[in-house]
Amino acid sequence: MVAQSAYGTATSEAPAQEPATITKELRLGGSTITGVRFLLEGIKNTPNPSVSLYVETGNSATLLDKLRRGAIEAAIVGTMPHEDEAFQFWEIGKEEEVLAVPRGHRLCGKKVVSLEEVGRIMTDPEEVFIQTRKGGTQVAHERLLNELDVSVCGRFVITSVEGVKQAVLAGLGISILPRAAVASEIEANRITGIRIGDEGRFRTFYLAVNKGIPLSEYAAEFIRKSFGLIPERVN
Repeated sequence: MVAQSAYGTATSEAPAQEPATITKELRLGGSTITGVRFLLEGIKNTPNPSVSLYVETGNSATLLDKLRRGAIEAAIVGTMPHEDEAFQFWEIGKEEEVLAVPRGHRLCGKKVVSLEEVGRIMTDPEEVFIQTRKGGTQVAHERLLNELDVSVCGRFVITSVEGVKQAVLAGLGISILPRAAVASEIEANRITGIRIGDEGRFRTFYLAVNKGIPLSEYAAEFIRKSFGLIPERVN
């Protein structure tokens, strides 16, 4: 006799095993959209059925605030505030940034733009450059503007990467976004992701923990197994 249960197929000779008892909770954070991707890859590679997972998503600034308050134990973010000594950061990966333009835009046929071209495009009065107000994408935009020594009036600001992407899709402007954030739209030919410079422009993502709050045993284990890192303070 064979029976189908929520946990798989069982036979009378080999009864279905009881699901593992959840004894711990791990609270993590991932910045949208790339930080979440890095985080989920780590979770997928280190499954533990006895642990309940809670994942907070948002911009990097919001996640660092939650990490400071102890609401989450670790977060993958797209910025590293050098002046803030409350956190320990490890570099865990890079993601390419692209100039994202909607279908039908005059730049759709381009595959690469130079930094100088980006500066001219961002300051063109006929273009609307969509900016974010918080988090790693805002920091990346500010870094690029400083590098180019140009300024852009904040005529269109959206507080999330997803919101910026939707505005680009709607033809309301252009922006610079992580390639991962617009990958499906590029594949569907709804957005063109133009490489910045011949070698591309990349943004670093970090795993962050609060130096003042010891990690739980499982959080430390997750960080070791997923990223090969050894946290200093563990309960």
